[in-house]
Amino acid sequence: MGKKVFKTSIKVIEWALIIFITGCLLLIMTQLMFHEEPSLFGYNMYTVLTDSMQGTIDKGSVIICEKLDEDEKLKLVEGDIITFIAPKGFERTGLLTGKNVTHRIVKGPFLGEDEIWYVHTKGDNAENEDLVDIPLENIKAKVVLTTTFVTKLMTFIGHWYGFLIVIVIPLLGILIWQILSLVKAKENEDKKKIEEEKQLEIEKISKEQERIENIKKKAIEEYIKGQNK
Repeated sequence: MGKKVFKTSIKVIEWALIIFITGCLLLIMTQLMFHEEPSLFGYNMYTVLTDSMQGTIDKGSVIICEKLDEDEKLKLVEGDIITFIAPKGFERTGLLTGKNVTHRIVKGPFLGEDEIWYVHTKGDNAENEDLVDIPLENIKAKVVLTTTFVTKLMTFIGHWYGFLIVIVIPLLGILIWQILSLVKAKENEDKKKIEEEKQLEIEKISKEQERIENIKKKAIEEYIKGQNK
């Protein structure tokens, strides 16, 4: 009984993990398809658009960022790398205005003359600091992880063949493996049931033979007693 419960528990855990991972992947892929920012469990994934952080974060890299509420933004310190929406006047060309930018905090947070909280930022690869201060309300998240693996993976998955290789084929493989495991388990269960039925039949025949032998033995004993009288 205990062994059966253990096997059932393992199966439940396996299916739960498969459903969880599949759900996460489908959620991220759906967000990407609708041009939304991939978000999962309070973390966002952003793509670095420029080389202003080159040496720390390469252009085109995917970064994992933790979403921040207002209180958490006030706890940011010099050296933190943040992703924010570039305000007007952020750089001379104006091309990045309204877009996501990832830079390092070099000052702040501090309260401006307009009673608004700001931080001052700079790209690690830039010669000068950014032209304007960044309001805390423009800050979206704090960078917690930069990995080339995620970058390459997301780029690969972005192609139809990458999606097929990384998502579709593995999921189909897992599904087929699980189905085969269930079929095999059912066959083993049926085989075990047949063996148990055979064993019960053998025991039944054995008991019936034993009963007949006892009847014969008793009849012989009765016969011998009758002869001795």
